Amino acid sequence: MGEEEKKISEFNESMLQIQRLDNKWREIANAREQGDLSRAKFKLDSIEIELMNDAKILTNREYDYVKELKNINKEIYNLNPKETKSIIKLYILLKEKEILLRQIQQECGKGSRYKASDEDEM
Repeated sequence: MGEEEKKISEFNESMLQIQRLDNKWREIANAREQGDLSRAKFKLDSIEIELMNDAKILTNREYDYVKELKNINKEIYNLNPKETKSIIKLYILLKEKEILLRQIQQECGKGSRYKASDEDEM
C-alpha cells in the first residue's frame, strides 16, 4: 500500500463548540444565581469535558491545567454536603473551577477576541 493521503477536515467544529460553551456558561450563571450548586457543578463538568483536549494541549506549554482541574475536582468530591461550611467551600471551588475553565477557553482561542487599539475600524 502506498503513502497515506493526508486528509483535511472540510468542517471546523470550533464554532459549534463555542456555541455549546456559551449556552453552558449561561446555564451555570443561572444555576449559581439560583443557588443550585449541584446543577452548576454538573454543567461545569460538561464544560470540562468540552475543553479537556485543549487543557491537555495547553498543559504541555506553561501551566498544568489538567492537574489543577483534578485537584479542584478531588476537593469537591471530598466535601460533606451536609455541612454548611462544605456548601460555602463548594461555592468557592465551583468559582475557582469556572475561572480556570474560562482561562483554558481563552488560552486556546475560543474566548474573547482582542484587537490592537491602532487597528482600523471597519
